[in-house]
Amino acid sequence: MDIEEHLASEFAKYGTRTPRIHLELDQLFKEYGPAHRKHRHHLEYVLNKWARGEWSPHEVRVAILHIMDDCNGMLMTQDDWCDYIDFYDEDK
Repeated sequence: MDIEEHLASEFAKYGTRTPRIHLELDQLFKEYGPAHRKHRHHLEYVLNKWARGEWSPHEVRVAILHIMDDCNGMLMTQDDWCDYIDFYDEDK
């Protein structure tokens, strides 16, 4: 999904638009292509941002939605990415 699709999904679910979260999660796309997801598209990344006070509970929900939208409804963990090396849906 591109940023506009992520924002539309967020708006449909929460009635908000938080581009900063989507841009941060996808920041490494230019460097890694679809493989960028293994760096920030996992529960540990999201929870660390929340634990450090960098993201509010709402921003955590938005990030989880973003990850699930990109990962066929799955909320990935760091360990999941070790098991799903080829888990890249380039249409998402």
